Amino acid sequence: MQKTTDLMRNGPILAEEGKAAANTVAKTHFDYLGGIYNAISLKTAASRCFGDHPVLETNLNLNMFNALYYPKTNELYFGDAFQTHADVIAHEYMHAIINCTAKLVYMNEPGALNEALSDVVAAYFDFVRNGKTANTYLVAENYVPGVEAMRFMFDPARDSKSRPSSDYYPDRLLGDDDYGWVHKNSGIINLAFYLAAEWSKHPRCNTHITLTGIGIEKAFDVLFESA
Repeated sequence: MQKTTDLMRNGPILAEEGKAAANTVAKTHFDYLGGIYNAISLKTAASRCFGDHPVLETNLNLNMFNALYYPKTNELYFGDAFQTHADVIAHEYMHAIINCTAKLVYMNEPGALNEALSDVVAAYFDFVRNGKTANTYLVAENYVPGVEAMRFMFDPARDSKSRPSSDYYPDRLLGDDDYGWVHKNSGIINLAFYLAAEWSKHPRCNTHITLTGIGIEKAFDVLFESA
């Protein structure tokens, strides 16, 4: 049974299947969860993990500037800035599916692939909701005022001014920071997905191949058939 609680697990229930939500934030968050499940259940292993409903507990109104999936209890946690952001909800939801299926170790290359697959689901859910727009391949756009997005799938080097994300395997980041740079090296797969979906070439010409895009629907299907 999908439900959304306030603060931690023992907080009051804000939304639950078959019942009216306690407030607009909880309703929006809850509806996005259902929409994400409907969008990807036939294309990923969501239905194998959760059956006919997204059996998942989410926790809102946390005093943190973050969102995360906690695998030990199969729960999602959202700080105020992210609890109604469709991209972020989709991203974290996909972590739960990966934990149920591929069980990619959250470290080094498997961890980067875990992050990238979650970004791809965020982009795909944006496409399902809005069609293809300028924001389709942006993840968590406008999550804080003045910041265009958290991830630029079409140009991962724009993800951060201080340390850009990787977009080319030979230039991947190595070391122990961030579990082997899982949030930065995910840019390699993010860009690969964008290039497969859209007619384009590498933004810095690190490769000299121009791909004829197959569209986001087919690219999504190919990626998750492979995953």
